[in-house]
Amino acid sequence: MINYSIRTTGYTILNALIILILLFASFTHATVASNFDQDQLDQEQSFENSFENFYAQKCLAQSFIPTLENLTRIQLNLSKSGDISSDIIVIIKKINFISPEIINVTIPGSKIVGKAWYQVNFTKTILDISQRYFIICKTLAGDENNCYNWHASDFDNYANGNKYTSSDNGENWFEDNSTDFCFKTFGKELERETKLEIQYITGGSGAQLNFGIKNVGEATIHEIYYNLIINGGLILTGRQYANRTITTSLGIKPGEIVNWLEFPIIGFGLKININLTVWTDDSDPVSMEKQGFFFLFYLYVKY
Repeated sequence: MINYSIRTTGYTILNALIILILLFASFTHATVASNFDQDQLDQEQSFENSFENFYAQKCLAQSFIPTLENLTRIQLNLSKSGDISSDIIVIIKKINFISPEIINVTIPGSKIVGKAWYQVNFTKTILDISQRYFIICKTLAGDENNCYNWHASDFDNYANGNKYTSSDNGENWFEDNSTDFCFKTFGKELERETKLEIQYITGGSGAQLNFGIKNVGEATIHEIYYNLIINGGLILTGRQYANRTITTSLGIKPGEIVNWLEFPIIGFGLKININLTVWTDDSDPVSMEKQGFFFLFYLYVKY
């Protein structure tokens, strides 16, 4: 009986350890996968029937045009030949090869153990979807027998870019528009902040109240909502202008101001309070309060 109990306890402990290990492995896998669970494949050339090597002075590049602004990662189809262990340097440039580097990261040479898709991750890398970019691969050692290989197609399989080679460490580049390297880019839609600021509220003759709203966010705005409330005095044309909408087909770009007015506002009063609140579907409301007075068709607003 004692031996049976010991064996049962042993099995119980072993089973518990196995369950814990499996749970930990599942949790770890889920944590890693969640880093990119919101991104999507953007640009791709995955057909492969040839390769080009790179080493020391020889560099390779592939151009592409993104459709997603927030670049999260790229994958490159790589392998190696002979004995080489130097790191692979991955660079991204915009427009041309003499422009500044946007990205400069490394893939450790020890990671290249066979032909495979190798991934490079990015954070806060914003691209312009209207521009051409270059993925550049280079390393600091090796020769034509001890080198890395970037796998490719032997025909023009990718319409939005071309393959490039350099034999002088990137000083001069040769464009080959008949072939493409194997690559994949992943990204997300860029979440731009929407934010408003009330620039002014003014009155004057003409029975109108004027106000300006500035787009101080990062996205173009097409609709702005506002509430205008006037308290005090004797107002003949209404005290509340609630849930009004300013709509523009061209949009209010970041940094631009839209000038608007309410008309007519007619009344009497030596002391009135004006409260204006503005917002969009994606922004928090902001308010401004002013004091002034009415005299028929003249509305004065204190600065």
